[in-house]
Order: sequence, then structure tokens, then C-alpha cells
Amino acid sequence: MAVAARVSEERYAPVTVVYRHSKAAVAQPVPQPKTRPRTRPVAAPQTKTRLRRVKDPKLKQKVVTIGSIVFVAFLAIVMLSGYIMVNSTYSQINQMKAQNVELEASLNELNAQLEQSVDLNEIRQAALSEGMIYPDSQQIVPIG
Repeated sequence: MAVAARVSEERYAPVTVVYRHSKAAVAQPVPQPKTRPRTRPVAAPQTKTRLRRVKDPKLKQKVVTIGSIVFVAFLAIVMLSGYIMVNSTYSQINQMKAQNVELEASLNELNAQLEQSVDLNEIRQAALSEGMIYPDSQQIVPIG
């Protein structure tokens, strides 16, 4: 356990540390790091030159007019591009509808050819010539 320095009539500095563990311990001040005083660099005086705006109402009116014309032109271009996109979409839809009509006509034609190519009497004669016969009443099983 550290032994505190004897309290005597002399007072120590507020920052003291006891280094030895004996009755004859002597308090020593803690060394403080040396610091340089802070100095701010002196700034050279700056001279500011102010530009005066010329207050010309005609110039302001011209700027507003040109700005509004540019804005209206931009809106017109955006609207035209939108109309172009809609028009091209409708054109594609009309092409697809025409193609659909052509395909339906072709399908109807092919169905008509299929119905004309099938003759049930011819199929019945071919089956009978191969040995197929109609079932007897004993061979028919009712369902349900």
C-alpha cells in the first residue's frame, strides 16, 4: 500500500505524485509537456469589388419572353413525341388486326378442305373390307 507523504507545513503543488513507498517519500510534480502559444495567422485584408447589375426592365422582359418561348417549345416537342408514340402503337395494332383476319381466313379454308377430304362411307367400306363388324347386343355395355 502506498504511503502518503507526511503532511507538513509546506503545501505541494496541486498536481503531485508519490513515487516511493517509504516513510521518507518525497512528492514530485508531474512534468507538464511544453506547448507553444497558439497564434492565429493574420489574414491580409481583401478588397472586394462589387459588380452592379444594370436594372434594365426591357432586358428582364426579353429574358422572360425568351424563357417562356423555350418552355413552350419544349412542351410542344414532348407532346409531339407522345403523339408519335401513340400513332406508331395504333399502326402496329392495325397491322396485327389485318394479319389476324388473314390467318382466320386461312384457317377457315383449311377446315373446309379437311371436311371435304373425309368421306364416312369410304371409311365404313374400308373397315368392313378389313374384317371389322358391328357389335352384337351382347357386346354392348351400357355406362351410367
